[in-house]
Amino acid sequence: MPRLSTSLLAAAAASVSCADAFMQPPVLRGAPLAAPKASQARGGVVGLAANVKWQEKAEAFANPFTPPQDKPALLTELFDMREQIADSVTKVLRRETKPEEELLGPLGKRQLKAQETVRRQLVDDILPSARDQLQELRTRAQSQDSRPDPRKQLRRVQTLITDQLDDMSASGRLPTP
Repeated sequence: MPRLSTSLLAAAAASVSCADAFMQPPVLRGAPLAAPKASQARGGVVGLAANVKWQEKAEAFANPFTPPQDKPALLTELFDMREQIADSVTKVLRRETKPEEELLGPLGKRQLKAQETVRRQLVDDILPSARDQLQELRTRAQSQDSRPDPRKQLRRVQTLITDQLDDMSASGRLPTP
């Protein structure tokens, strides 16, 4: 039976060699594999055209449906576009352009437009009609016709209590004090 220190040393060596294997680029038939370049990709998200703005690449990178093998190339392309990103952020900070125009890509702009449509529908259509309905319910509740008679309500509660007590005493299950 091996000693504990020998087992620990073997486990540490195995974990170091595994870590080294993950740190090295994968090799297939003697040639290291690299993340595909946008020009090499056959479709998919990495196949974006060279004139694509950084916003579209950032959206593609953040998209959970982008294949994981495409993300390193997108990140590299975004890193190469850092000056354009900095220029866009600077324009927004100097209030030269609106943030949604400068920072959002086409998908973000569509989502923002859809959100504005929903907000407008809520403010212009739904809330005013809801206010009218609430006003109608309030006036109906304040009228004499809709208010219950307090004496009838008291009798109803008394009847419910006495019926419950009768049922419990008939079955012999009185609550403990």
